[in-house]
Amino acid sequence: MRRYRRQKPKDKSTRRYFLDGAYPVWGVELVHCRWLLRGQRFHVGVGGGRKRLNILGAICPEDHEYLDIRVSKENLNAKKVIRLLRKMYRVHPEVKRFIIYLNNAHYHHAVLVKAWIARMKKKHGVVFQLEFLPAYSPNLNRIERL
Repeated sequence: MRRYRRQKPKDKSTRRYFLDGAYPVWGVELVHCRWLLRGQRFHVGVGGGRKRLNILGAICPEDHEYLDIRVSKENLNAKKVIRLLRKMYRVHPEVKRFIIYLNNAHYHHAVLVKAWIARMKKKHGVVFQLEFLPAYSPNLNRIERL
């Protein structure tokens, strides 16, 4: 946590976000408990479809702003990460440096993401600094508490 405090923005030209993916499932009939009379039968139905919503979200610890990308028919990938980073830039065009704390998902390390970040720096002078959190440490990612 000391590292986060050291990087806390002192002015409006820098913003921090904690980023992570979530995959809530809906359409599943859950098993539940209930009382039955002796000899009475109760058929428990499970399954009913499995649909998943893929959410890539980011939260700013300074003002608790939440941004996300939601897709239901596609998986999260490098293009979705770029979409969320682009959304951050659109919402805050005055910011010149974004510090993004994220886990080590394979799509966060994609060549496509790195190339896009390099283009943004060259074309617009905007820096997207990716800070990867240690493996198996969701307690360090503030969006996990959301």
